[in-house]
Order: sequence, then C-alpha cells, then structure tokens
Amino acid sequence: MHPDPRLEGVMSLFAFSSSYAEDVIDKKNEFMNVETAFAEDPEIRDAALKTLNAILSAPELAPLTKQEILQTLEQIRDFHAMAYDWEPDVSAENLYAETEASGYLLRTRLRGGHRIPGSAVSVR
Repeated sequence: MHPDPRLEGVMSLFAFSSSYAEDVIDKKNEFMNVETAFAEDPEIRDAALKTLNAILSAPELAPLTKQEILQTLEQIRDFHAMAYDWEPDVSAENLYAETEASGYLLRTRLRGGHRIPGSAVSVR
C-alpha cells in the first residue's frame, strides 16, 4: 500500500480511554457482534477479532503529570490567542484547577463551555 505523496507526512493516531474495553467492547458485545455479522466471511471476521484483541492488549500510557497538562493548556491558550488575535486573561493554572474541581474529563470540560473563575473569558 502506497499513500498519495501528498500524505507522506501524515500519521494516524488513535487513543482509547482506559475504560474503552468495558465501556465499548464489553457493553456493546463487540466480540459476539463480529462473530454474528461476519459469520459467512471468516477472513473479515478474523481480522475484526484480531483488531479487538489488539485493542485489549495495547499498552496503557501513563497519565500526564500536572506539569505536562499545564504546559499543554498554555500551548492551547497561546495558539488560540495567536489564531484569533485574542489577549488571554486566564491562566493555565486556573483552567487546570477548574477542570480538576469539576470532576470532568479535561477534553469534555474544555469543549463544554463555561466561565473560568477570576477571568472574563468563557472556555469553549
């Protein structure tokens, strides 16, 4: 398989939550669904089962440290500020504290849109 030369520098990256197996594979009975859906095509069935097993046996990444999260939040904030000619008045530390206190996953909380305490901005 040879990608279009314009895509030579493009990589695909997949990430699953640590509860993906329980929340998706188990709850949706994916192994049984694959067996049923591809019962008459053993080649596709075996490839799908191999993929599910690969997901189950994939190594789990260590959680990011607070410092790594703060650096990432700063980079996102600064990139957003540059892209939209915006002067941020919210610190990465405030963003971090708000997401930690809320109990939400960081991605979900940042997308959800809310006002950051001590700031005039709403995060979306």
